[in-house]
Amino acid sequence: MFNTIVFFVAYMLSAVDVSFGFAFGLFAIFGILRYRTEQVAIKEMTYLFGTITIGLINGLAASMDPSLSVLIPNILIVGLAFILEVILDRPDAYRDIKEPILSSKMIIYNNTDNIRPEKQDELITDLVSITGLDIIDIRIGRIDLLTNSVRIRVFYKSDEEKK
Repeated sequence: MFNTIVFFVAYMLSAVDVSFGFAFGLFAIFGILRYRTEQVAIKEMTYLFGTITIGLINGLAASMDPSLSVLIPNILIVGLAFILEVILDRPDAYRDIKEPILSSKMIIYNNTDNIRPEKQDELITDLVSITGLDIIDIRIGRIDLLTNSVRIRVFYKSDEEKK
């Protein structure tokens, strides 16, 4: 999907006479998206890029003849997103097994003694007793030695299952 969107952007930019300021502004928009403060999933980032591309194509259409050269890319981008999301991204479309759905939560844990790799089993046992979750894996995040706390992302089995 990402390649298709890039193709349409390149096609529209080659068909329209753009200035250096426009190109710099476009670079700035994608630069800001790249250096965001919050982590965004790749799929969501692709959708964001797609919506910006549709807006760019429609905005450039004001300087062109807004005909099929604008309508076709819009339909193809939205149609491709629909096909990839609704039809091909269903788990039952390509496999017939049940897997547990893993969910995650960020926890602030107030004991830095258990975060050593050799004490991971003790840490997971303690986190299970505190949270009551069926914890599968953990990721140690920011460690604050002043408050003797650590941020831990816990991955656990949720009650639902993929069909």
